[in-house]
Amino acid sequence: MGLTEFLEKQGLRKRDVPVALLYVKGMTYVTYLISLGLCYRYRPLFSLSKLKYPQQFLTYLSKRYNNQYTKWQNRINRLLLKSEKISEMKYFKPIPKALHINPKRFTVSMAENVLFYKLTLPITLPLQVYVAIKIISKRGNQTTFEDCLDADQFENDSNNDNNNNNNN
Repeated sequence: MGLTEFLEKQGLRKRDVPVALLYVKGMTYVTYLISLGLCYRYRPLFSLSKLKYPQQFLTYLSKRYNNQYTKWQNRINRLLLKSEKISEMKYFKPIPKALHINPKRFTVSMAENVLFYKLTLPITLPLQVYVAIKIISKRGNQTTFEDCLDADQFENDSNNDNNNNNNN
C-alpha cells in the first residue's frame, strides 16, 4: 500500500496532504517548545545520569574504555564551556532574560532538549501524524468556503439557464 492509498483510506484527499503536513510541522514546533520547558524545569537527562545504574554503567565504561571515555569527557566539558559562552552572547542573552530564567541553565537545557526530543521522536511523530489525519478528516467532512463558492457558481449558472429557457 502506497502513501496515497493510505491517506485515502484514512479519509484524506490529495489536496488535504499539504495542510496535514503543516499541521504536523506546527505540532512539531509546539512539542519541541514544550519539551524545552520540561527540560529546563526537570532536567531529565541530567537527573537520569545521577541514578545508580547509569552511574555504574559510566564506571564500567571508564574502566573498560579509558582513552575513549576520557576523550568524551573532554568533549562534554568543552561543550559545557561553549554553552556558558553562548549564554553570555549579547544576541542570545535577551531571550532567557525576557523569559526571566537563568541563561546558563537555559543553554544547557536547549542542548539536553535536542537529545531528549530526538529520543522521543519515534513516539511523538506518529502521534502527531495521527492527530493531523484525524483533524483533517473531520474538517474534510465539513463544507468549506471553496465548496460554497462552487455551489453559488452552480446556482448562478442554473438560474441563468432557467431564465434563458423562460425567454424562449
